[in-house]
Amino acid sequence: MVKKKMTGETQNAWILWTATNPDRVRTWGVIFDMDGVLIDKEKETIFREILLADFPGMDGSAELIVALHETGAALAIGSSASPENVQVVLERLSVAEQFEATTNGSEITRGKPDPEVFLKTAHKIEVLPSQCVVVEDSPAGVAAARAAGCAVIALTGTAPRSKLAEADLTVDSLRDLTPEIIKGLLSA
Repeated sequence: MVKKKMTGETQNAWILWTATNPDRVRTWGVIFDMDGVLIDKEKETIFREILLADFPGMDGSAELIVALHETGAALAIGSSASPENVQVVLERLSVAEQFEATTNGSEITRGKPDPEVFLKTAHKIEVLPSQCVVVEDSPAGVAAARAAGCAVIALTGTAPRSKLAEADLTVDSLRDLTPEIIKGLLSA
């Protein structure tokens, strides 16, 4: 696995933060992307109403999130979706309490493939980006996670496997993942 190293302001900010907060640096974390579709405000309202009425949880997501939490992984959602969409997903997710932080589209100024969303999310959970694994479903998201210096798991479905080739691991289902497989990407 080839990880991109942080450079410039981002690296300097992390060095300063870790030097002044050594007791707060976590050993590892997992950031889940939850973007899917860019839609206008009226359609977003309808989208949220549909989610509230019938949330289509991804097969295996609840079990994986619980298993990761039990290992001590810091869990977060890093998304360029609106705060309202992130909130609706959290409200409907049966394991929302396992997430320590979220980053949403209102908190970032640059969209994917820029790494901003994942860098901010890693900072919120106090985990160095190099110790985070991002679970993504889009080529731009995979590129963003890679640019942040994170390990990347690509989930097929919204993009074909061939478009997700930059990921460290590509899976067809969250059921293909275990905490050991995910954490193993950090030591590869």
